[in-house]
Amino acid sequence: MLSPLASGILTSRGSPVIVPNVAVQSTKSLGLISDIATLETFLAAAGYASAAASARNLTDPPFILGSWAVAQFNVPQPTGPGTNGTIIVPTTGIQTMANCGAAASQSATLSNGQWSLQATWESCTITMTSPAQGDQDLFGVEPVPSCTQNQQQNPSFQPVVFWFLSGQTQGLSMTFCQPSSVAYNVLAEADLATGLLTAVTIVDNNVAQNNFTGPPFNGQVLNGVYFGQTNDRFVNARSIAVQTALPDAIYRATRSFPSGLGGMIAENNGAGLTDLTNKTY
Repeated sequence: MLSPLASGILTSRGSPVIVPNVAVQSTKSLGLISDIATLETFLAAAGYASAAASARNLTDPPFILGSWAVAQFNVPQPTGPGTNGTIIVPTTGIQTMANCGAAASQSATLSNGQWSLQATWESCTITMTSPAQGDQDLFGVEPVPSCTQNQQQNPSFQPVVFWFLSGQTQGLSMTFCQPSSVAYNVLAEADLATGLLTAVTIVDNNVAQNNFTGPPFNGQVLNGVYFGQTNDRFVNARSIAVQTALPDAIYRATRSFPSGLGGMIAENNGAGLTDLTNKTY
């Protein structure tokens, strides 16, 4: 989700770069788009993550490659089937890491029809509750405000925890994530036939400061899941949709595992589910 999100919330200023016989529109600077507060790009990114959980052959979006989102450039003609070749363009890229890890300790207690979940990770702790639903699997994502290091009052910048509770086995998996992003000058390689990225190579990190690397964020990274309440009911609805779609995408991906969610939690202490969460997020 985060790499398409980085591409969606950043805007660019283009400058022409000329290579032999080919003019390419490249980008030298990045900045946050003006309508970031609408959450439309966050919802689109969560929707892509959800679609990818169902369509196993879904490729990365344009100008996305794994953890990389690069500033858009125009892949020159000719393109299409039968075209053989690549283009390498100097541009700017954002590398985003989800930095997800399994809880150091976790517990689930059922009492009076209510699950009480507790977990710790690095300097963070969380306690939460969820109504029991019989043998139905439960899952969700929550912000983590209780961290002794790098404390954040704004939920948009807090770590998040994805939690999954098997209704069949009562097995619990809680994965904490603290995303980070770094801007670089890069060489982006794209396939002429498809226009998709095939490689990103770091040149240096001497990227001009802007409202992404400097004020107002000053290098802080949005978790892309929690945004706080607003007076706009449509924005609030998008926020809830993001918080629902992303853990649901992870949960649906567990259905391909033998014995489903319960089996994935039981195998290797849920390491596979932590990896799946990191990849999807």
